[in-house]
Amino acid sequence: MENKRLLPLSIIILAISVVLGSIWIGHSLEKAVTTQIPKEKALLTETESAEYLNISIEEFKNIILKDRQTKGELTSYPTYRFIPYIEISSTTKMFSKKELDKWIDYNMLNKY
Repeated sequence: MENKRLLPLSIIILAISVVLGSIWIGHSLEKAVTTQIPKEKALLTETESAEYLNISIEEFKNIILKDRQTKGELTSYPTYRFIPYIEISSTTKMFSKKELDKWIDYNMLNKY
């Protein structure tokens, strides 16, 4: 008689365990997927841009400085001859990864 009473209780406990286990696994999988996908930034800092180009920050700043000096001597020039950037303030410049790629492509084909 006791076995007949324990059977429904066992079924309820098993069902609750399956539901809670499914929720736990689903939550863990959701966390794993969201942490593996890095969010891409729209703009990069000077340091991030230098890392992206695999050069030191000093080399990168020297390129920007030389570009600025050369631009001052020219009246016109192709867009991607110089590294394109947005000047946020007098000390802050931001760079687009797509624009850096275009600058690389242009300068790989055109030597000055």
